[in-house]
Amino acid sequence: MATDVSDESNEKGEIFSNEEFWYKLDVDWEEVKEEFESEQPDDDDDTDNEEDDRATDGPETVAEALLHEFAKGKKKTIEGEHETVSIFVSTVQAKADAKVRQELRSLYVDHQWSLKQKQAKFDCDQIESVLSQLSSDGTVVREEVNDDYDILWPGNSAIDKEVRDSEVTARKLLKTEPVIVKKRDDGRFVVRGSNKSRSKVIDRVWANTTAEPVEPNRKQESVSNRVHKALTEQETTFREHFKIIETNYTDSALPSRPNLSLKNSKGLEDDLYELHDSGYLPAGGMSGLSSFRVEDVVYGGRHKIKLTHRRDGFLFNSEATRKTDEERERFERRFATIADIEFDTIYEYGNADERYLLNQILSEDYDAYQLFYDKLPDEIREFVDDVLKTDDCDELELVEEKTCLECGYEANPDAEECEDCGEDQFSDVRATRTKVEDNAIATKINYALKKVSPSHGRVAFLSYETTTRELTEERVAEADVKIHRDRGDADLISRRQVYFAPTGSGARLQRFNDYLLESVYVTYGKSAGRQFTGFGSLTLYDLLFNEQMDTDALVGSAIYSAVTGVQDRIAAQSRGASTIAEKYLAITDEIDSISENEERLKNYFGSGNYFEKQVFYLIKSVFNRSERWGKQNKRESDGAMIFPQPNRDKDHVLSFDAKLSYEKKGYNFTPAEEDQATRYILHDNDWERLKVKTGNKQLDAHILISQHFNEDKFRSMADSIRSHFDVFTDDAVTTTHGFMTLEALVALFKVKRELYEYQGKGDLVTDFNRFFYEVATTEKDRENYALITTQQIDEIDRKVTRIASQLGDDRLRPYSPAGRDT
Repeated sequence: MATDVSDESNEKGEIFSNEEFWYKLDVDWEEVKEEFESEQPDDDDDTDNEEDDRATDGPETVAEALLHEFAKGKKKTIEGEHETVSIFVSTVQAKADAKVRQELRSLYVDHQWSLKQKQAKFDCDQIESVLSQLSSDGTVVREEVNDDYDILWPGNSAIDKEVRDSEVTARKLLKTEPVIVKKRDDGRFVVRGSNKSRSKVIDRVWANTTAEPVEPNRKQESVSNRVHKALTEQETTFREHFKIIETNYTDSALPSRPNLSLKNSKGLEDDLYELHDSGYLPAGGMSGLSSFRVEDVVYGGRHKIKLTHRRDGFLFNSEATRKTDEERERFERRFATIADIEFDTIYEYGNADERYLLNQILSEDYDAYQLFYDKLPDEIREFVDDVLKTDDCDELELVEEKTCLECGYEANPDAEECEDCGEDQFSDVRATRTKVEDNAIATKINYALKKVSPSHGRVAFLSYETTTRELTEERVAEADVKIHRDRGDADLISRRQVYFAPTGSGARLQRFNDYLLESVYVTYGKSAGRQFTGFGSLTLYDLLFNEQMDTDALVGSAIYSAVTGVQDRIAAQSRGASTIAEKYLAITDEIDSISENEERLKNYFGSGNYFEKQVFYLIKSVFNRSERWGKQNKRESDGAMIFPQPNRDKDHVLSFDAKLSYEKKGYNFTPAEEDQATRYILHDNDWERLKVKTGNKQLDAHILISQHFNEDKFRSMADSIRSHFDVFTDDAVTTTHGFMTLEALVALFKVKRELYEYQGKGDLVTDFNRFFYEVATTEKDRENYALITTQQIDEIDRKVTRIASQLGDDRLRPYSPAGRDT
C-alpha cells in the first residue's frame, strides 16, 4: 500500500528543512546548506557587477540547491518523468510537502532499482502481512513508498551523527544502506541492495516471516560441452548471433595455473580456438570459468554473462547495468534459445569439475562435504577420508556454530552476544565445518614428491632427495636439490633446501618469510590456485591427481621459482635492515652515551628479537645460504653463516648470536651469558642437522654480534667458555669464538652490494667467502678470540675489488629477475 499523503504535512517548504528526510535520500543536508550559504554575497556588498550576474546561474534557495544535489547521478531517471532537471526542480518546488516527499521517494527507489544490485526473490501469500512482520521488532525499518516499492533499512531507526567541536563532521544513516523491495502482483517480492544490507534483510525474512525464498530451477544435465563449444569452436550457429569479446578464467592449464583474461572488441574467436587447441584452457568442467562478455551482432548491444558458483552448483547471470530490465530479459530469451543455456537455473557440477569439488571440501565446509563427496572418484574420496580429522569412533570431527542475524558472524554455540557487533539474535546451532589435518597432507605431498624427477628449461637438477620435517609444529616436505645452471662460461652449481608446505584455509607458514627460506606453497581449499610473490607454488590437485599435467615440470618450475624468488625477498628485507642500522649508527656517532639515549635509539632497535631479525636479513643477503635457527629461550644459536663446499657434506658453518644492549658499559657478559654461549656451541656441534652439512666436523666458529660491546670483556669471556668445555664434554672443542660489531656487518653488506654485478662467476664468490671465513676463524694476535670490525671489512673490500677490477664485462651479472632468466 502506498503512503497516505493525507497523513503528511500539507505545509509548503517545511520539507526542505527536514534533515533526516534528505539524509535518507543520500543528500547531506548540512553540507548542501553550508555550501549554499558560503557562495552567497555579503549583505553589505551592494556592488552590481558581472561576477554577481554570473552567480545568479547557481541555486537561488537552499531548496533549489537540495533538489539539484538530489538530481546528481539520476538524470536518466528524472528525465523519464520530467523533460529536464530544471523542469523537475521548478515543478517540485511548487508542490506541497506531502507531494514533494512522495515524488522524491518514488524517484529515489526508481533510481536505486535501476542500479541492478544483486537481488533475492521471495514467495508469500500476503505481501503486506510479511513486510509488516519483517519490521515489527524494529530490527528492520520499513518506509512505504508507493504500490510498487518499499525501502527497508536494516538496523535501528535513529540517525547516527559524528560530532567534533560542536560540528557535524560525518553521518551514517541507520548505520546501513537501503534495500529496495519491489512488490509483484503474483504474490512475490524481490529485494535489491548492497551485499551486507541485503543479507541482513534476507536473514530477517527467514527468521521473522512466513515468506519462502524462490529457488532457481535445477537441471542435472551437463552444459560444459555447450559452453566450450560456444566459446572455442569457429563454425557454430551461436557465432552467427553473438561475438565473444571477453573471457575470464580463474584457472588455466598454463604451467603455474594463473588466471587468464582475454579482451578484444574485434572478437576472440581465433584466440580461443588456438588456446583450446593448444590445451591452455581448463580441461572440461565449469569451475574455472568466471565470466564472458558477448556482443549481439543482430540487434546490437553488449552483455556480460557471469557464472555464480555455489555449493550445490552454478548459475548463469546476465549483467547489463546500462540496460533496462526489459532489454535484459529479451537478451536472455534469445541467448537461451540459441545457446541452449538457461539463466537463473542451477546446473550441477560434473566429474570434470573434480578439482573444484575437492577444494570446496578441503575448505572445511561441511555442506560442501555432504554435497560433493559422493561425486568424487574413489581415489579422491580415499584421500579425503585420510586427511579429514575423525574422533575415537571414526566419525568426522565437526565444528558447530550459530550465525549472528545482524552481521553474519559465526559464533560459538554458547555465545550470548555477538563478538563482532554486540547483538544477541542468532540462527539455530548447526554443524558448519570439518577439520583438515594439514600434517597428513604434508606426508602425502612428500610421498608424491619422492616419485618426481624435477625438470626445468633453465637449470639441470643433478640430485634430488625429499623427506619430511617439523617447522614450528607444522609438518612440511623438504627437498634437497643440487642445481646446475649453465651461463656460458660461468657454470654455477649450487645445493638448496626447498620446503613444500601444505597451504589450505589457515594462515600461511610465517616461518618461510621470517627465516627467508626457499619455499613452495602447495595450495588447496580456500588457497587453491593462489600465487605468492617470492615463493614457488603449485596446486595439491595437480601434484596428486591431475594425470594430464607434466608433474616433473610442475615441481621443477615451483623449485625454480622458490630459489629465484627468495633472492627478491632477501633484497627487500636486507635493504630495510641496512637503512635502519645506518640510521641507528648515525645517531650513535653524534652522542656520547648510548645508555642515556636509550629511548631515542629504541625507535630503531626496540627489542632483542627485532634486532636479531635485522642482523639475520643482512647476513642472509651477504651469504645467501645462511639459516636462521633458534628462538628466544631455545638452546640454539640465532642462526648460521654457511659456506658451501664442492663436497656437499663438508660445508663450513659459523653460528651467530645477536646481542642488543643499551647498558652503560656495553653488553654485559654475565656468567649466565657465558654458560649460554657454551651450551649453544655444544648443542649446535651435537645437532644432527649440522652433521649432515659438515660431516664429523664441529662448528668452525661461534660469533656474537652486537651494536654495543664491552671490549674489555672479550678475553675473559672466551677464557670462561673454554673452561666450560672441559666441564661439559670430554671431546676437544675446536670452535673459534668471535665478536663482530654492527658497523662491521653493515660495511660487509655494502661491499657485497657494490660488487653484486660481478657475482655471476663462482670463483669470485668463493674468494669473497674465503676472505671473510679467514677473518672469522682466525684468532687475534696473542688473544683467544677472533674480532671482526670495519678494519677487517675494509681489507676484504680491497682484496675483492682488486680481483673484480681484473674481470671483463662478460662477467657482469644482471640483477633483475628477467635478466637472470636470459
